[in-house]
Amino acid sequence: MQAIYKLIGRLTTNDVPALLVGDPGTGRHLVAATIHANSARRTGPLVHVACETISDAELRSELASAASGTLHLEDVERLSRTAQVSVTNLLRGGPAHDGSGAARILASTSRDLEGDIRDGHFSRELWEALSVITMSLPPLRERRDDIVELVHHFVARANTELGRSFKGVDDQVARRLQKHAWSGNVGELERTIRRAC
Repeated sequence: MQAIYKLIGRLTTNDVPALLVGDPGTGRHLVAATIHANSARRTGPLVHVACETISDAELRSELASAASGTLHLEDVERLSRTAQVSVTNLLRGGPAHDGSGAARILASTSRDLEGDIRDGHFSRELWEALSVITMSLPPLRERRDDIVELVHHFVARANTELGRSFKGVDDQVARRLQKHAWSGNVGELERTIRRAC
C-alpha cells in the first residue's frame, strides 16, 4: 500500500489521466476522491459517473459540469462506443460532444481491459489515452496486515457517526478478521465493523 500512497501523491501533482484497476470494494472510488481532493483541481467539482447507466447525452452534461474539476468514470468498460470516442477525443485534446475539454479524467475498472480490447468490446485508443498511469489496487486478501489498521479507522468513524465510544477489537477478534476471505474487500470490512458497532 505504501507504493500506492506514493503513486496517489504523484497523481495529485500531475494533471494526467489515470486508470484505477481493482476488484469491487478495493477503494477505487476513495482513491479517485483522494486524488481530486489533494490536486490543484480540488476547488472544482468531483463528478462520479456510473458508466453502466449513463446515456451519451448525460455524459455530455457531466463532462460540462466537471470542466474545472475531475470526472471519475466508474466501470469505464461499460461506456457505449460513441461515448468511448467522445472521451478519447477529449483526452487527446480534440473536440468532445459539447466542445469541452478541461475536465481531468480518472477511470476505474475491475476488468482486464486488454482482454476486452482483444474481444472488440473496448476501444484501444481510449485505453491508451487513459492508461498513462495505471494504478492496481490489491484486494484485501493480499494485504492482511492492513486489516487491523482499517478496523481501528472504521471503529473511530463509527464512533463519530453513531455517537459511540468503542476502543477497538481484542487480539482474538483481530486474528479472526485477518483470516477471513473478505471477498467484498474493504467495503465488506467497513460494513461488518459498522454493523458490529
